[in-house]
Amino acid sequence: MNYSFLIPLSDLDDHHRPRTGGKAAALAMLAGLGFNIAPGLVVTTDAYGRYMKNSGLREKIAFEMGRKDFNDMRWEEIWDLALRIRSHFLKTPLPEPLKKDIGFALSGLFGSDPVVVRSTAPDEDAAAASFAGLHESYVNVTGVEEILDRIRLVWASLWSDRALLYRRELKLDVASSSMAVLIQRLIPSRSSGVMFTQSPNDAGQMVIEAVYGQNQGLVDGAVEPDRWFISKSTGKVLSHQAPAARTSMVRPASEGAVLSDIDPALAAIAPVTFPEIEQLWQLGLRLETIFGGPQDIEWTIAGETLYVMQARPITTGKTGGKDDQRSWYMSLHRSFDNLKALRGRIEQVHIPAMQSEAARLAETDADALSDRELAGAILERQRVLDKWNKVYHDEFIPFAHGMRLFGQVYNDLLTPENPYEFMDLLKGADLESLRRNRMLGQLAGMLKSDPDLAAALEAGQMPPDDGEFASLLNEFTSLNEMLFSLAGGGPAGRRELFGLLLTMSRQAITSKTANGSENLKSPRELETAYIEKFPADRRTLAAELLDIGRASYRLRDDDNIHLGRIEAQLRRAEKAARHRITRKFGIDLENFETAALETADLARGLTNPDFTPPESKSPPAEPVPERPQDIRTRQLSGQPASPGIAVGPARVIRSGKDLFGVQAGEVLVCDAVDPNITFVIPMTVGIVERRGGMLIHGAIIAREYGIPCVTGIPDAVDRIPAGAVVTVDGYLGLVTVAT
Repeated sequence: MNYSFLIPLSDLDDHHRPRTGGKAAALAMLAGLGFNIAPGLVVTTDAYGRYMKNSGLREKIAFEMGRKDFNDMRWEEIWDLALRIRSHFLKTPLPEPLKKDIGFALSGLFGSDPVVVRSTAPDEDAAAASFAGLHESYVNVTGVEEILDRIRLVWASLWSDRALLYRRELKLDVASSSMAVLIQRLIPSRSSGVMFTQSPNDAGQMVIEAVYGQNQGLVDGAVEPDRWFISKSTGKVLSHQAPAARTSMVRPASEGAVLSDIDPALAAIAPVTFPEIEQLWQLGLRLETIFGGPQDIEWTIAGETLYVMQARPITTGKTGGKDDQRSWYMSLHRSFDNLKALRGRIEQVHIPAMQSEAARLAETDADALSDRELAGAILERQRVLDKWNKVYHDEFIPFAHGMRLFGQVYNDLLTPENPYEFMDLLKGADLESLRRNRMLGQLAGMLKSDPDLAAALEAGQMPPDDGEFASLLNEFTSLNEMLFSLAGGGPAGRRELFGLLLTMSRQAITSKTANGSENLKSPRELETAYIEKFPADRRTLAAELLDIGRASYRLRDDDNIHLGRIEAQLRRAEKAARHRITRKFGIDLENFETAALETADLARGLTNPDFTPPESKSPPAEPVPERPQDIRTRQLSGQPASPGIAVGPARVIRSGKDLFGVQAGEVLVCDAVDPNITFVIPMTVGIVERRGGMLIHGAIIAREYGIPCVTGIPDAVDRIPAGAVVTVDGYLGLVTVAT
């Protein structure tokens, strides 16, 4: 055995810790002291270093990390970054000598026995850096080739989105960071759990959590545990909290582990007995003494034997302060079963309720209300919008993980050259924004085929109320009030909308779907290849995963449309209030967005005779465009979001009204694409956006229309002058700006 790259747990001592990580070192020490530890070995950090050096992966990771300042990244961009890095690991095999050394040792120690493959990063379990769940673990892996694949995925998890969030605490550095991998024989668990030797709420108590089967069900949150609070000094059980029902357990399957129904006979009995609780209490006291502080212990019981799976200092739970969003980012990771439950709530409860709420609010004519009634309507609509914004934050955004989960499974199985190939299986859904855009196309088509009607609209005349055009227009505006409000609403809004339709009717807007993928395979062929990668007994699960991915993709775009319909009712009431306050106080609030009146201010302005309006301020001057001779050709690096290459003049969007001036053949440059503003996308040849990631709306709509898109360009609207010729490279994530 090459001891540079591999060390059996039985031969490992503390001086190996820098090369084997804290988890493995702790387990080896406990095995030496007589504790029950599953036999295994460690693939050292030297092996990781050899792999990185020989493969050129360090340079690829450095390039990915350098695309954008990490501090400017949103959660979608962090997910994307980790996905691309993981893809590099998937596509990069082990060097043959290293593969031979590791494979020989695995075969000799485990043969065909199933194993668990886990991370054991240097210092990952030190008291100052105890961040559980940042790196990957794999249960029930059999065969040398499968284990070698999982080793690379554990290495890749050094750069997971969760680890990247804590890069400072982990001192994550492309040049110096490394990862060891712990491989142990799988213990056929009867019961498993975790124990905290010090309760976060009472230092005099320990907490034991237990489930039937493998511990993965508890760690992933898929199985609700039994929980005991015990006296630290006496071991006496102080209280027992049983789950609502013991219905599920995680058990090894033909491949990996699966969530399965629990035997009804077991469901009535707690996963551990009182003698086992006492045994766990004694274990906790001993480990506290050995390690010199409170411990977070993972354990499992097979037959009558208690095994220690891991012991680490208890995480303090401290964050970077009240503005630290990392725990929320971490919460976005959801299990497959959790995603299924989320989907049910979103599709069956939330969306119908949002549609009903928007329709109810639309029934009230804001202009017909008294000032006091309008003030009440504004405050009510704000409360309704706040409520649904919270639901969006808590449930709709986490459901976006369905796309990412499917993408990760797809990439792990098929290792495509393009890490975003999986998106070609998701697109094609009948998105709300696409249905809206088709209605716009119908209206523009009517104008194109009826020159007299087009001429009448051009002259400022309204279409006949009883005509087909007026009927479809009324249907369109009632379904898309947020778009109408972007145009200003009222007569001015209709003029903007008519101008857009006239522009669309005159310009050739061709279908761009032919450029929508760099894949030579059809979605049906890709789907077949994906399904066939699963064993026959797991193909139903494969289809369910794809279905969840498609639902996540569709709802990621549709959710803002539904939310926008509620927001539009608030904006309509606010517009009516601005009009009245303008007349009452003699200032122009209707076109004075910079006054930044809060909703409550508008309500007070309607009802309080002593209300003092804000001082009128001139809107900020538009930035002076660079003179052509001052513009040098330059390249901006972002993230590839939709494949293809396009060239066109930049249409820089700074406000909603700017959208109504878009011309065919332009490149849309904006801060963020919202589904409510994607009605102009069919006229554009490319998209450049400040906000980044494959899961954002701009990337989704660009793929649907088959136009190149680059996201994650910092300060895009300030760095790209209006009218400048822009080349969008959606393959490499590059934007070239020239005169």
